[in-house]
Amino acid sequence: MLLKVTAGEEPYQSVSAAFDFSDGALDASTRVIRERLGRDLRVNLNEIMLLFAARAASLLEAGADGERIRREISGMLSYEQAMPGTPEMMRRLDLEAPFRGGFMLSVDMPIPIPRRE
Repeated sequence: MLLKVTAGEEPYQSVSAAFDFSDGALDASTRVIRERLGRDLRVNLNEIMLLFAARAASLLEAGADGERIRREISGMLSYEQAMPGTPEMMRRLDLEAPFRGGFMLSVDMPIPIPRRE
């Protein structure tokens, strides 16, 4: 399954990547990222995009609807798990999959940003 991910929102420039999950080649990469998170290390924008895309791909393959995918992606990572500035750069996440008639989904604030007082 091919999944295109675009992250960003004004005033930041959007970043896009396409991930092909059809042959399992990205499994090792997602495993390494999860291990880093398990050691309380922060992950960068590209790693986060891969994690979100991998989760969305597995949910799509299982037949999940857009609302379930949005809900699960929104709760995957905390602000403290991302490199500084990364959550602010991805205030919006767009997912596109060419199958299923051109599946598209947008997730606002996939990594919640704490309010500063």
